[in-house]
Amino acid sequence: MAVAVVFTATAGDKSSAKKTAFNIGVEAGMNLDSFKSLSKDFSFKSVPGWHAGINFSLKLPMYFAIQPSVQYEWGRSQLKVPESDLCTVNTHSIVVPVAIQWGPDLGVIRPYIQVVPMAHFNLAANIKAASAQEDIIDAFQRTQFGIGLGAGIELWRLQLSARYNWLLGGMKDSTFELNKIFGSKSGVTITLSYFFW
Repeated sequence: MAVAVVFTATAGDKSSAKKTAFNIGVEAGMNLDSFKSLSKDFSFKSVPGWHAGINFSLKLPMYFAIQPSVQYEWGRSQLKVPESDLCTVNTHSIVVPVAIQWGPDLGVIRPYIQVVPMAHFNLAANIKAASAQEDIIDAFQRTQFGIGLGAGIELWRLQLSARYNWLLGGMKDSTFELNKIFGSKSGVTITLSYFFW
């Protein structure tokens, strides 16, 4: 009887430690972003971009986990301009998403859903056509905030997740012509993470 009590207490401690374990990892993936057009004469199309960074994971009680990340993101989308060549819009940003996850621990596998508030710091942006390129970073808000909703699965040290993001705001309130074309930004992010322990 005493042995059983000790075993149960030990198992409980291990389970508690597992749920509150802190971990560090690296991640990379693909993003499909696009802008909402504010003009019927222009349209945007998603083009694959990529992101990479480091992340941190803290397991909490009741199957919750919190995972902040710091990512470099290269975003791309195509802009169709009337009576002109197709243009490519490139954005370079530092993104800080904070994933709040919930999912049952099923041993070696953990499926989860997540809500992801994020901060978005724009570093550079340009529009590139066949024969010219124009820097447009001064037309963007340098700091933006957004929210993402998604799901994922964790297996051993690997984690695969997907989410849909909405970024609030976009262009500065100015006379710059692009603020009549570029609306809010949204899109899909798919990320593969590897944790070190």
